[in-house]
Amino acid sequence: MIRQLKQRKQIRKSKNSDDITEPHSKLLLERFPYTIKDLQFREVPTLNVTQEFFKDPFKTIDDLYSKGYEKFGIVKLVLPSESIVPEKKFYSDLETKLKGKRVETRVQTLNFQQEGEIFGSNTIGFTLQEYMSYANKFECSHKLQGLREVSNQIRQNEIEFWSIVDYPNRYNDVEVEYAADLLATKYATGFQEGQLGNLSSINKNSNSIFQVLQEKSEMSGISVPWLYLGMKYANFCWHKEDLNLNSLNYMHAGAPKTWYAIPPCHSEKFLQYFNKKYEKQRTQNPRLLYDIVCQISPVELSQQQISIFRTEQHPGELIITLGAAYHAGFSHGCQCSSYLMA
Repeated sequence: MIRQLKQRKQIRKSKNSDDITEPHSKLLLERFPYTIKDLQFREVPTLNVTQEFFKDPFKTIDDLYSKGYEKFGIVKLVLPSESIVPEKKFYSDLETKLKGKRVETRVQTLNFQQEGEIFGSNTIGFTLQEYMSYANKFECSHKLQGLREVSNQIRQNEIEFWSIVDYPNRYNDVEVEYAADLLATKYATGFQEGQLGNLSSINKNSNSIFQVLQEKSEMSGISVPWLYLGMKYANFCWHKEDLNLNSLNYMHAGAPKTWYAIPPCHSEKFLQYFNKKYEKQRTQNPRLLYDIVCQISPVELSQQQISIFRTEQHPGELIITLGAAYHAGFSHGCQCSSYLMA
């Protein structure tokens, strides 16, 4: 698959050489098709929570529904500062837990992500140090492919990311790798013993629908969290959780993520547009939506009168996706997160 992607990149460049903006010469840089005004979406609510949240997180989640927060699709919770493990210590501890294990990655080429093709796989993978080195090297060497619109780096990344996804022929191909869905019991947990914010025990709560699971059960993403390692522009495409469950996404360390959400009340409208946009691809792959490989810009979706909400996640913050909310997003640099359905 990776070989096919590389072959296609060569074809794309040879056929569209006049359209490609060379990133290393300022004389050739043009304005991005998107501006910061195009990416102005309503922000999701941000709530500060105390240690009480972890005594019964499902009470908080129930409160979110009863107070109407479902209309935003996702909510950001800022945890107490004591929940954050200093970055250097976090990565040092994680490396010790991984014991040199290699993690496989998904190979994502931004320029192809509107096409609905299955991602390539790097089955050789990386050790933690190798992945961090790869991610940092990419971030240092990546040259902006358009004129800088804003001084805020996060917003500038947003402009470039969606410009490349939506106008792929104008830009050199950008390839990143994403280590996703790493089962904590197979690789390592991102949490410290007794750490405030530890997702591992949440579904043992008496108010969880999964409380009946046996103590040593390993239901992936439910009784055992998934670990994620991301880099700049590593991304997750539009999807909602299985069975319309909620999900909790905690960022341990690293660069921010930008999230986008479609509230459940617009889920059906999104689904109709998705099915129309990818009608041809769906005849070949009826499960296309569930493969989570189609990236559609929030600008395009908002033009279809689909409500979009946005937020930025930083270390020590927990994103809760609510029910049938479709969501997508990308990383701004090397980072590590954990995920659990609840």
